[in-house]
Amino acid sequence: MATSDYSEAALLLLRAVLNFILLLLPAIALCLAAARRFTLDTVQLGCVALAATAVSGYCIFWCWFLSWRLVRPLGIAAEVAALLYIVLIARRLTQQDRLVLKPMIAPAALIFTASVLVLSATYAYGGLPYNVFITAGSRFSHQLPLDDEIPYTFAHSMMKEHKVPIPIQGNWHASDRPPLQSAIVMGQYFGLIGPIYAGYQVLAVFLQSLWIFGLWLLLYSFGVNRYAISLVLAGSLFSNFIFVNSAFVWPKLLAASYLLGFLALLFGQRFSGPGKTRVFMAIIAGVLVAWSMLSHGGTAFACLGMLPAVFLYRRSFPPKAMLTALLTAAVLYLPWILFQKFVDPPGDRLIKMHFAGVEPIDSRSPGQAILEAYHALSFSQIVDYKKQNL
Repeated sequence: MATSDYSEAALLLLRAVLNFILLLLPAIALCLAAARRFTLDTVQLGCVALAATAVSGYCIFWCWFLSWRLVRPLGIAAEVAALLYIVLIARRLTQQDRLVLKPMIAPAALIFTASVLVLSATYAYGGLPYNVFITAGSRFSHQLPLDDEIPYTFAHSMMKEHKVPIPIQGNWHASDRPPLQSAIVMGQYFGLIGPIYAGYQVLAVFLQSLWIFGLWLLLYSFGVNRYAISLVLAGSLFSNFIFVNSAFVWPKLLAASYLLGFLALLFGQRFSGPGKTRVFMAIIAGVLVAWSMLSHGGTAFACLGMLPAVFLYRRSFPPKAMLTALLTAAVLYLPWILFQKFVDPPGDRLIKMHFAGVEPIDSRSPGQAILEAYHALSFSQIVDYKKQNL
């Protein structure tokens, strides 16, 4: 192996360690703050930590519209504040706090290990630092489209060119793809070791690997034996599906991670406790749903499938908690709707594509496009399409 190969491998590991620490610091800080303020169990605190991974990035993304000069200082300030809080509060944790937090160490470590494994397997035969996207899109499958570049293009254009990229790729608009992965990247942009797109790839692999923590929370909420949890995580990790979608960093696994956290709260019945605790956990539930929707719109289909599961498993969502969660999710999603309408309209191309089969840019509203698409079909054709969907 050439010396340059060793140097690139060492740089890859350095990027991984740095990005993982930056991703972890706000999550740990907010998790400790919640542990000090509320009486929460491991699943509840884990969901707080999972939700916290996107908080600073989401806020920084919208601060960009006030001034692009705010992004780097705010990103650095968020990490420094998180580190200082952790140092100050760690010694004040009670023994009970430590017992509740301890089970989360193993899945967090597995996120790092799994991410490094995916990165190593992806670039074992080259591709770094200049061909990260082409290599990731063909390493474990046929050559995939350029969807994994879209969040990078979005974030990089806003940071370097100080503008929203319109169009973002081909004839696609930035408003066609939810922004959360780009937002998290912007929050950590100061820590991406150049070339920037190589640093982005490392961070994005970590974001896709958050599914490990989400799935662990769901299984842990059911009281599954830790050996069984290990078996499930290992079986999932070494599937081709995970390797493809971890290296090819379109944010589908990121969306799944947050939704798994929400399901851990819902199916694990984590909306009990004193009034303030119930409200807080309902807010966290709403945040997780919003993060999932803001990662990838496919979450909507998962939510539809979740409804009969709630009925079959006889899980209840207290009305007040449900309302709080829905309001939280709506408030967090509203800025993106405004962005789609006023900054980069129309933002409804994917809805028309999936529900009406209309791929080109179309001036009709989604409702009109869907109605006209179904009006052109016979009843037997509609039935046949639904059978195929099923």
